[in-house]
Amino acid sequence: MLKKSKAIVLICGGTSIAVTVIFYLLVFDNIFAIPMRWLSMIFLIFAEGVGTVKAINIEKSIFGVTNIITSLFHLGIVLAISIIFVNILPFSIKPYILINILVLCVLLVIDVMIIYFNGHISSRNNVLAENRSVIDSLCIKAKELSIEYKESRYKNELNEISEMLQYSDNSILSGDEAIILDKLEGLQKMLSEDGENISQILSDIKNAIKLRSMKLQSQKRGSY
Repeated sequence: MLKKSKAIVLICGGTSIAVTVIFYLLVFDNIFAIPMRWLSMIFLIFAEGVGTVKAINIEKSIFGVTNIITSLFHLGIVLAISIIFVNILPFSIKPYILINILVLCVLLVIDVMIIYFNGHISSRNNVLAENRSVIDSLCIKAKELSIEYKESRYKNELNEISEMLQYSDNSILSGDEAIILDKLEGLQKMLSEDGENISQILSDIKNAIKLRSMKLQSQKRGSY
């Protein structure tokens, strides 16, 4: 599907470039006699080529769409400038080239900013996904224990631990997650063997979850 989409974009881009060339050849009898005519065609083809390349490499995000929109604006501005200079100022070649270079530089700056923010947000989303994955593993382990031992005398405490983890902050980590997981695995072993000190480890797990919550609150207050 992705290859097919890229092929469609490439065909559309190639078609627009071909239409531009044919249009210029049909409208102007001596296109190469006046530099402004073929220069305007080159800048239009370049704008279409840049837009096609960006459309092929578009990412599925709001910034990817923004990248395409900036190219459409670039193409529109180049087209407007070309119409004005070809029809009104056909011999003002230097100003025409300078204006196109300036527009291209503005486009480049905007694209660099878009790429930067896109990378920054993607990186943050990856970190959030990893953090949620860690907390999800704790929730799953606690839920499994509460379901497996729902008929035991520890049922209420197991449900409480499961709920505490379910509603805990999963956007950042405190470093206590590995400790909690280790205690949950130890609890699972003790429950299966009906060992001693189960009440104590249940209390330790709840305290570890509360400690994690306090650390996260402190981290978030410090980040403001």
